[in-house]
Amino acid sequence: MIKNFLKPGAYLIAVLLFTSCSNKEITCVIKGKTIRRNSDTLILQKATEDVRFAQIKIPIKDSTFEYRFVIPATEAYELVFADELKKGSWRPITVFPENGVVNCVLYPENEFDKNQTNGGELNAQYSIFQKTLLETYMPMFQPLNDSTMALMNRNEYYSPAMDSIQMELPKAKDNETRMRLRKKIQEMQVSGADLSQNGRALKGEEDTLKLKIDHWRYNYIEENSTLVSYFLLLQDLQSIQYTKLDLDRIKLNVAILSKKFPDHPYGKITKYLIDSQDKIKIGGRFIDFSLPDIDGKMFTLSELIKGKIALIDLWASWCGSCIMTSRSIIPVYEEFKDKGFTVCGVAAEIKNTDQMKNRLEKEKFPWINLVDLDHRNLIWYKYGIPNAGGGTFIVDNEGKLLAISPTAEEVRNILIAKLK
Repeated sequence: MIKNFLKPGAYLIAVLLFTSCSNKEITCVIKGKTIRRNSDTLILQKATEDVRFAQIKIPIKDSTFEYRFVIPATEAYELVFADELKKGSWRPITVFPENGVVNCVLYPENEFDKNQTNGGELNAQYSIFQKTLLETYMPMFQPLNDSTMALMNRNEYYSPAMDSIQMELPKAKDNETRMRLRKKIQEMQVSGADLSQNGRALKGEEDTLKLKIDHWRYNYIEENSTLVSYFLLLQDLQSIQYTKLDLDRIKLNVAILSKKFPDHPYGKITKYLIDSQDKIKIGGRFIDFSLPDIDGKMFTLSELIKGKIALIDLWASWCGSCIMTSRSIIPVYEEFKDKGFTVCGVAAEIKNTDQMKNRLEKEKFPWINLVDLDHRNLIWYKYGIPNAGGGTFIVDNEGKLLAISPTAEEVRNILIAKLK
């Protein structure tokens, strides 16, 4: 068993502190310096929010920065360099704002592991956790990474079938074809058909190592019932569709932490993500919600789709692939709208609905579109796609999920079979 990273006395003090102060506002000053960087702005946001729409910008002057803010509860935040965000590749620096000062020393992106965050018990815990992970387990991946790169350089890592699809994808001229190819890639990845024999052997070694890390990680979580562990569980739930994690173990630990921090924002988010794993699957049931349209009129999903086969279309005005997917459904909708088929769109917009209004005027989607402004209703979490621009879900006239992310052709085939 892994030993607790905190001394018993310090751990008890931390528990008492964060339990007794859970309902008080937090006043924090985040300050620090940058080393060998020409960046002029840092962006600060909650780790549960989309950094592309972050509202807090911290200027960097003479390689130093400082920002004071008041929040209702401590949770993980992220610092991101604006220049990294602009180029589309960034690595967030996790910070836990606590009462007092948090000092940061931030290095260039290629020296990310040198970054330092000091101040407060949670930042100390998280730093030790990350250091142990980096120093103990990350070196084990290096030989596997080297072997993988060697196979890739010889064009021997992927299977011939996977190579063929990857060559077809950039040549695809329409969204329907791209969706079909991406779906085929996902199916091959699940079955293991995407890799060569040597590639599968290396992947097996990598999976074994990841299981070892997961075991260590969950021992840590179970022995340290703090907000750091709560954040680690949230990270797992946000990526669980891409990984092989023990959902029952996650549920057990979330239950413990939600009782310890009953009013924390993570409680609602983790609940929705866990519910989505149980419900948002083929044969499961859609999750109901009430949202306004662009004019503020309220609608309830279950009433809009009652008695019909329906496509729930989650999208955003800034998500190009989502818009292309919605466009591809228009001919199907027109063909079947009078035969028992409907579509309900939901747009995730930030700050206001101006871009959504412009997009709807241009696209003229012929179905109702609701809006989840600033993700206030957490619809993306409820449907298990917190990191995605959008997603589509088709349900039958009794509310049972028939398909997730279907192509327009697949939607049409379902309708032909169901609406004879």
